[in-house]
Amino acid sequence: MMIKLNELIVNNHVVIPLIARLGVAAVANKLVVELSGWDNNTGGLASWYREA
Repeated sequence: MMIKLNELIVNNHVVIPLIARLGVAAVANKLVVELSGWDNNTGGLASWYREA
């Protein structure tokens, strides 16, 4: 019986997504940006800078 219960747990997979990202963000290679998953993409726009 225990073997059968173990097989049920191991063989039956269910994937439940924990995060749903509705948008995608990208920046240039030399642009330093602090992006947060909890804020909009331009939340810290005043602190963005470009590396030389």
